[in-house]
Amino acid sequence: MYSSESSDYESDCEFNSKKFFSVELPDDFDPSKPPSTGEEYLQHVVYEARKCQRVASVNVDSRKFEQNQTIWVPNTDNSYVTAPKSMLPSKAWQENIVKEFSEYREYVSSRLPKTPNPNKSDYSFWVQKMSTEYPQLTVISDFNCCDQSLILEQIIHKLQNIESGCSIDNLLGCWIYNILSILDKPMNPDKYLLLRDLSRLCSVIRSKLPNDASSDLYVPLNVFICIVGRCFGQLDLTDT
Repeated sequence: MYSSESSDYESDCEFNSKKFFSVELPDDFDPSKPPSTGEEYLQHVVYEARKCQRVASVNVDSRKFEQNQTIWVPNTDNSYVTAPKSMLPSKAWQENIVKEFSEYREYVSSRLPKTPNPNKSDYSFWVQKMSTEYPQLTVISDFNCCDQSLILEQIIHKLQNIESGCSIDNLLGCWIYNILSILDKPMNPDKYLLLRDLSRLCSVIRSKLPNDASSDLYVPLNVFICIVGRCFGQLDLTDT
């Protein structure tokens, strides 16, 4: 069984997890037999988990549904753009990013308050200050799920407004990294969608950089794409 904090990149669970304890299937394991003990139940869980695809996706032809659409919905470019060869991160580099992020998450987790803070800050204030002030760990560690989503939405809005040929600045990068560090797994579907939008936008921004762009421009984008893909299970949005 697995915990959600680890940097074991090569483990059989590439979602940044480690085993709490080992559960092995016996040679005479019968999946059709209902479990009668706790150990047998865990064996069934492991058996079912091994049958699941690591990444499940489906290609949908949305054109056949257009005639049934009664509400206009704007079309957005949600495609992920693979890194050009000159900006493609190596496997070893990605392993190191996962390791560093995991260690930082553990540090942040150790700083999280044990009980809710009755005097917590006004988070709308921090949304306004994102363009001028760096995130404070004592503040962001007290963000609840709604606050986290609000900040992620603001981050995505800022990414959408980055001009072609430009990239994430240090201030916005600090906000992204620190917000990602406080997200608890599993998350609700809406938050996963926000993370996927963040990764896609980073890939689009990267694709609009000049071929001779300096590493200062594309490395931060690679970092966030790697974290979303490798640490939050969005492996279809990764540079393999």
